[in-house]
Amino acid sequence: MDQTTRETIMSQFQLLLQATRARTLPVMLAPVLVGSVLAWQQGTPFQWGLFLLTLLGAFAAHLGANVVNDVFDFAEGYWHSSDPGRWHLA
Repeated sequence: MDQTTRETIMSQFQLLLQATRARTLPVMLAPVLVGSVLAWQQGTPFQWGLFLLTLLGAFAAHLGANVVNDVFDFAEGYWHSSDPGRWHLA
């Protein structure tokens, strides 16, 4: 893999992280952890596979909702690509 290909892949990955606002993922970790601990505390055996699947689903739903929110905000005219300080895919 040459340097240009690596830079392109990193650029696309950075775009994905910015578009999905991946920095907000810890917000979704808390409810999954709390729910898992409460279920375990009530006697339900902890299952790593189910925990990881639930965590993955919560992350996917949260990141997808961020992108959908930006799409509809842009479509409704709430912000434009010229707005400073805001990341846009448009």
